[in-house]
Amino acid sequence: MRRIGPITGTALLTLYSLTALWAGREGVPLNDYTRLGQRFTAPQAFYGLWVVVPSWLDAEGGLTLTLWDSPQRTKRLAQKAFTNIADNARVSLFLPKALPRGVYYWEVHERTGQTKVGLYGDTLESETEDCAYFDGVPDRKRRFSFGTTPASFPGTDTSELIAALKSAATVEDRMEVCRQLAVVGKSEAVRALTDLLEDEQFSHMARYALEPMPYAAVDAALRGALKKSKGPALVGIINSIGKRRDPGAVGSLDRLLHDPHSEVASASAIALGKIATRAAANALERAMGSAPAGVRSAVYEGSLDCAGKLTAQGQRHKTIAIYDKLCTPERPIAVRVAAMRGAIVARQAKALPLLIGQLRGTDPGMVNVALWVVQHELPGAKVTEALAAELSKLPSERQLLLIQALGNRGDRAALPALLAVARSGDRPVRLAALRVLPNIGDASAVPALVMMLVESDAEVSQAAREGLAALPGREVGAAVASLLDSSEDR
Repeated sequence: MRRIGPITGTALLTLYSLTALWAGREGVPLNDYTRLGQRFTAPQAFYGLWVVVPSWLDAEGGLTLTLWDSPQRTKRLAQKAFTNIADNARVSLFLPKALPRGVYYWEVHERTGQTKVGLYGDTLESETEDCAYFDGVPDRKRRFSFGTTPASFPGTDTSELIAALKSAATVEDRMEVCRQLAVVGKSEAVRALTDLLEDEQFSHMARYALEPMPYAAVDAALRGALKKSKGPALVGIINSIGKRRDPGAVGSLDRLLHDPHSEVASASAIALGKIATRAAANALERAMGSAPAGVRSAVYEGSLDCAGKLTAQGQRHKTIAIYDKLCTPERPIAVRVAAMRGAIVARQAKALPLLIGQLRGTDPGMVNVALWVVQHELPGAKVTEALAAELSKLPSERQLLLIQALGNRGDRAALPALLAVARSGDRPVRLAALRVLPNIGDASAVPALVMMLVESDAEVSQAAREGLAALPGREVGAAVASLLDSSEDR
């Protein structure tokens, strides 16, 4: 038998601590439930959450840890999946922003692996609201083992945080204050954060705190900082204005479109696209013809973004004008393709001449975008009828593409045209049409398919047989029976 060496005092202390920690605790396998959760009250702001996970001496199982606003799970605040969890490991969920003190709820779910994995639970002497939940049902005398990671400044009072921001605290602590102000800051914090916008060290975190605040004073502060800032700080302020979509900044951003520093001009173009007012659209349209080469891609990106947002606002006339300018031959192909899609979708029912023009054209990119719109973004029987009428006019290679698109539309208005090319088109076209008929066909397709069963071309005959078998509905069977009866009579 191998001798066991002497146990050191440190080892004894560690062993005693672990024994005290886990005494009276029971492992609860997630295997027996869909989800296990815990309601808790955070006494101060926190930016992390951890739970201890037993895996019964195995390291193969996994689970997902999710933080919610309440046991009703109305708003998910953070989530992370863990795999191959070592026995009794602490798994941690860190938050993008510190959360203020208050009531929250976490749970584990979506178990993975083949072995046990779960939580440690304590039995309480009395009932509490901050209790464990088993598949959404509270057990008021149970609690799971977990903990939170408090923020550097536990207070959530805005005046306390402002005082800390102005103090001689470390850079890290002052940045943590900015993180908390982004969550809990009141209007009186705007002035203190504005003072940091021109500070290269703190400008980013000041903007981080200001961006989510719902106060007009924030927009005024950012507009004012445009005149005083330069370099990366100026680019950051422009980005924040774009995120907040401040229409009051359009005039200043229009001027900055012509800034000699391409980073500043490019950021202004992107911001104008996010703001997406008519004034912003006009500024971007003017820049299309005057922006230097290093800024043009940002102008195009901003213009496409602006046009998309204006479409959503119902301003289709202005949208179409922007897209049409972006479709001209001198634009890069990626821009033209994106703009053509927007131009067709914005026109809706009036888009047919433009759509068919692209299907007839020689630019593969424009053909592909037209086919995409046909299949995904331009519904209606009139569109289908117009496309079907175009089918026989196209070369065989283009017919194959349009046949597939019509099949994917699933509109029976295309059935007569598809049957026509199935009967008399080129062989690849006939086969393509026969193979999409089950997507849109009905009993009216039966006579044509039955006629093609006796084709001398074995592949066409087989495709007709498969198409006939795949047609849905009882009417198809009745139509076949009727044809057989009429054949016997003759």
